Amino acid sequence: MPGDHFSLFTGFGSTCPGPVAQDGEAWRTAASQVGARLGAEFTVFRIGPDRNRADDGVDVVDEDNTWADRAGLSPTGALLARPDGIVAWRCQKRPTGIGLSKDPRRLLGTAYLRITGQR
Repeated sequence: MPGDHFSLFTGFGSTCPGPVAQDGEAWRTAASQVGARLGAEFTVFRIGPDRNRADDGVDVVDEDNTWADRAGLSPTGALLARPDGIVAWRCQKRPTGIGLSKDPRRLLGTAYLRITGQR
């Protein structure tokens, strides 16, 4: 996609754009598990600098490396957006440590249920 520019939220239909973070493998795993448990479909994107860097694995290249700052996220943060593109939930950075309040699955699941009015 070099040189191509697009809206992150274009064409999702009824899917819920899922956690979006440069270093977001924990969020990707959480989205998969939460989606399976709740019957939700998350479209997960990792946005970060050029794919040729050592931290390869991003889905969308942030050419000027400013997306996370503009989105109010650290490189380990995540957000959920409604299908119309409105950011409905944001976690500035991935929690660390132990305990249920630090589990990305619990945070994401609770956020999804609240956003969809199921909790």
